Amino acid sequence: MYRTSDTYKNIFNGSDESPNEIKDKIDSLQRSQVYLHNHITKVENDIAEVKKLILYRLTRSESYDIQMAEMN
Repeated sequence: MYRTSDTYKNIFNGSDESPNEIKDKIDSLQRSQVYLHNHITKVENDIAEVKKLILYRLTRSESYDIQMAEMN
């Protein structure tokens, strides 16, 4: 994996690397960024689903407790 700062420093300093090598490194960095963004989005969606499940169960159990209290 390439460090973003090093890649861009090499571009601006006119490093010995060929333009194709630099392009490959930038493409790799962009793919990594997309991968991380997608992974973070999936984790955020999973957390939202867990929150919904917990809230649903809390509201269902409270109404059940109230119904049972009213019946007694």
